[in-house]
Amino acid sequence: VVLQEAKPDRMECHKFIVLPPKHDNPLVAEKIVKEWHLAIKKELKDCDDIIFNGDSLDNLAKFNVDNVKQAPINKFTPKQLRKIGLDSKATHIVQIALETHTDSIHAHGRAFDLHKNSFDPKYTKDFTVLDQHGLNKTFLETLSHYFNLFPNAITVGASSNQLETEESINVIRKKEHNLVPRYLSGVSINSIEHPLGYAPWDYSAAIYPSLIAFYQNWEYDVAVPCDSVSPDCGSGTERHTFSYFYGLPLINAGSTLHTPGGAFSLAVNAGPLIATVRENNRRFTKGLGATAGISLGWYGFMSERYYLFINLNYNAIPEKFALQDHLLKDYDKKTLNKALFGVGYFTPELRRNLSRLFHRWL
Repeated sequence: VVLQEAKPDRMECHKFIVLPPKHDNPLVAEKIVKEWHLAIKKELKDCDDIIFNGDSLDNLAKFNVDNVKQAPINKFTPKQLRKIGLDSKATHIVQIALETHTDSIHAHGRAFDLHKNSFDPKYTKDFTVLDQHGLNKTFLETLSHYFNLFPNAITVGASSNQLETEESINVIRKKEHNLVPRYLSGVSINSIEHPLGYAPWDYSAAIYPSLIAFYQNWEYDVAVPCDSVSPDCGSGTERHTFSYFYGLPLINAGSTLHTPGGAFSLAVNAGPLIATVRENNRRFTKGLGATAGISLGWYGFMSERYYLFINLNYNAIPEKFALQDHLLKDYDKKTLNKALFGVGYFTPELRRNLSRLFHRWL
């Protein structure tokens, strides 16, 4: 009889998904996870697995968890814990609490058993990590602890047409000549919060940057009355052309109401304005300015990544960037009132990778 070595029972093998430790620098957070792994290595079986990688971090970001924002495990709902376990196939969730000193970090790691619904004392470990980084923290790194410095969502869609003509003007033909289709005339790079991280009825507040851009190019043929002083009088029509591009890199301060029907947001904003305005091939203005305003928004997720998005922006703009043709209703208006209707993509990878590059650069 040949005796075979018994293989470990796969049911006894554990899979640990690690929540990123709460540290301003994601690179230091990675170091802390490696130290925890070394501290409990003797307790692990060969078939046990530690999950702390880009995929797991992006999955956890849906629950509003990263190295800056984090809640204790007992703050997660049973539904959220089940979802984390199912998505990652994990048996345990690891959370590492930190106590920061001048040049070191004292860490307390615990593993929550998703099957027993309790912490497993076998994997509770205290350890210390040297951290000279804390002695040289820059202002921007301190800022990153309080603000969402990097976006995590991209939206493309149709922007509303601000070029409304006076009712007394007889428009014979109107045509749009966009470099991109109308349904791509507005783009937003923004920060949003995934509904999985919130109760059906909940609220949140944040300060965050965003970038919104609008582009349109229109052509109007207008009937010219014979008593007009226009040189085209008698030819029947007069052509008016308009094109503009507005780019708004903004800092926003706002709050969001999370509901079963989607999230509703209200924010005030301010920042620079990048503008190019051309009218009738005679007036051409481009340059930088300043803007401030208010925005109202709604978004609702269709899947874990894709969402519908509506955003209304009301921003004051410098007079030199206002449209000035008398053909337009409310011309010379010094406000940019735009609506963006689109489809967005939630991309926590964008925020994670920008944050890593940012801290490597610093």
